[in-house]
Amino acid sequence: MSQKHMLIQFSADNNNNKFYSVELYEDQDTVIVRYGRVGSLGAEHRYSGGARKYESLLRSKRNKGYKDSMIDDTVDGSSVKVQRNVIDTALQEIKYNDEAAKELVKTISERNVHKITDNTSITFDASDGLFKTPLGIVKREGVEKAIELLGEIEKFIPSFTDMRSKEPDAVIIKELPVRGGTKRKSDGTQVVHDAPKKLPPSIPLAMIVSEIMSLNEQYFVIIPNKVKNARDIEGLLFSQKAVDEQRTTCDALLDTLNLIDDLKEKKLKEEDKDKTNPEEGGDKPSTFSVEIETIEDKDTFKRISDLFESTKNKLHGRFNTSARVIRVYQVKLESQQSPFEESQEKLGNVNLLWHGI
Repeated sequence: MSQKHMLIQFSADNNNNKFYSVELYEDQDTVIVRYGRVGSLGAEHRYSGGARKYESLLRSKRNKGYKDSMIDDTVDGSSVKVQRNVIDTALQEIKYNDEAAKELVKTISERNVHKITDNTSITFDASDGLFKTPLGIVKREGVEKAIELLGEIEKFIPSFTDMRSKEPDAVIIKELPVRGGTKRKSDGTQVVHDAPKKLPPSIPLAMIVSEIMSLNEQYFVIIPNKVKNARDIEGLLFSQKAVDEQRTTCDALLDTLNLIDDLKEKKLKEEDKDKTNPEEGGDKPSTFSVEIETIEDKDTFKRISDLFESTKNKLHGRFNTSARVIRVYQVKLESQQSPFEESQEKLGNVNLLWHGI
């Protein structure tokens, strides 16, 4: 049986954002090492020496500051194999009463993919329909820890932003030295340009930067990102915008993990059914137990449209205030429909809950 482990090193001081993956092959002698900057394919080396070499390589890197990653090698390692793109699976399994409802799911799926991948280092794997970091899928406990770290970083951002505005020329992260130079004028004389002067940060600013950077380093070990320059705060989590983008990443990763869990459950149900009734065929359990239809009833459409119009507010922006209802869809989730119908029959007094826009 093969073994595989990945280490990550993220350091602003040394501008490090590296991974180191070690795999012991099934022959129990060959060890394959892949390493490089996060986001790159990296280089590969092959060793012999079996388990002793495998452990020695990992120990050596840990001694140099590498941390254990929380990458779940692949979906295969999660004891479930995704056979096809999950968006395609959804389009096949969801019950549609019309083509407009089917197009709705497809459009929402595609737009969500672009929204997530356009602003982050996360990728959408079209072969299986899962969101992944540059190094793979992160374990659930890792994503949950990362979300906690984002919350901690967020607490410091207002103070950092305020202090930074008062010390715009302060060097807040160790930088490579910038040398001066010379430039020759048209008359042949030389002008010497001094290196730009950099000021040290105040003690309060230095302390808050240290806190945020420590949290950044913890975060990027858990959620690998393609950070080109670990010394450039523009690529790190020093703003609310950057934190919000990473929250989007974590949400997408959690959705992927939830989907994998659903697929595991589906697989277990299929196996259990095959064991219990091996001769019975029938439909396989559905991952997406959902029914969608476009509402054609004019009274229902008018009721929803009127509610939409009545809740518009200038504070919502020009786009929302000029928007209008084109279609209304009804969605039934199998897991929620039966409890709702039971309560409806027992309690009565069913009212429409309208959130507005």
